[in-house]
Amino acid sequence: MTDPTPAAYALRAVRPDEMALVRDSWARSYGDPPTRPRPVQRPPRGLAKWLWYRAIRRGIITPVMDEDGASVIVAVLPDVPDEVLGWLCYAPPGAHPLQLHYAYVKPDYRRRGVARQLMGAALACADERGPVVSHHTRDGDALVGSILGS
Repeated sequence: MTDPTPAAYALRAVRPDEMALVRDSWARSYGDPPTRPRPVQRPPRGLAKWLWYRAIRRGIITPVMDEDGASVIVAVLPDVPDEVLGWLCYAPPGAHPLQLHYAYVKPDYRRRGVARQLMGAALACADERGPVVSHHTRDGDALVGSILGS
């Protein structure tokens, strides 16, 4: 694996064949304590993980993804455009302010500027109302705060 720099990432709209990766990585990240959105708790004891992930997908992810105006952008390396490094789900401003729903970066590409570039692209379309974050995580809140200077 090369050590790409942020300028080396290309951003594009997610393709339909990549939506399974988006939905699956989002649901699975709910079981990972460092990235688990607050106030979501860990899976209840004795509950099969597949049942937990299905409940998360049906109850949280699918309604957000199916919401009118929700978009997903992905980061790729220009020379490997089929390899998704990370993604961001957001809803551009309209009747509501920019909504930042969720971002995910594959472990091998974390701390390399992928999420920052994705978030920067979405924040560029924010209006005077600023962004609203719908799924808070420790890392996500820190990233938005560092970009916005708050």
